[in-house]
Amino acid sequence: MEILFHNESFPESVENEEIYGFANSLTELYYLYERLVKLISQEQCFVSTCTCKDNGNSVLYYLFSNQKRIKESSNIDIIRSVRQRIIQNIQVLTDEEFYHKLNNDDAIITNGYKDEFKEDFITVNSKTLKNISTTEQFEKNKFYLPIRIYESNPKHDISQLGNLKGKGVVSIMELEKGDAQIVLNKAIPDGQKLYGYNDGKFYEFQCHKDNCWHGYCPHDGIPEKIQRRLTDSEI
Repeated sequence: MEILFHNESFPESVENEEIYGFANSLTELYYLYERLVKLISQEQCFVSTCTCKDNGNSVLYYLFSNQKRIKESSNIDIIRSVRQRIIQNIQVLTDEEFYHKLNNDDAIITNGYKDEFKEDFITVNSKTLKNISTTEQFEKNKFYLPIRIYESNPKHDISQLGNLKGKGVVSIMELEKGDAQIVLNKAIPDGQKLYGYNDGKFYEFQCHKDNCWHGYCPHDGIPEKIQRRLTDSEI
């Protein structure tokens, strides 16, 4: 999963920035990243330009080296964590690749260290996208990110086993939501459906809105060619 990270999320220098405000924006970015990774179970998920990554490394190193300017120890911990968890996990694209992806995506992650980066919408290279710089914006706009989000369907809940009279045989999802999300993240496409494999069982997922999927363990199985692809990948 490749999620756009604003290529101007870090300035070349913070010497002219309001230092406490910048540290607070990093705190928001840290919690946003934690929320995202918990959902998709993939740390290296951001893509941006080499300039963004280089600026981030130098700016965060400068802040950490001059930590006496930031008296709150929690901010120092956040700076260290952002440098380790976010900057190291940005996959670098060329400028051309970045702007090509920009034209095909609907939302972007941003470090909101200045007012324009905190707005709900942001324009990058003439393309207007939904902006995500806080956890609140993430909850509102995560459906526009190129990720898969698992949502259970009550019809397939294991508690309904045997209770859906007149509905025929209903396939059940016995995995907890977190485990189902992990299987969904690794699922492979075939037509309009996704298929996953976990602990000897096959799972089928269908998209019911935006990038939200529900799933179940199909009682009548899945196509043999998909079974082979899934089990071969486990070897």
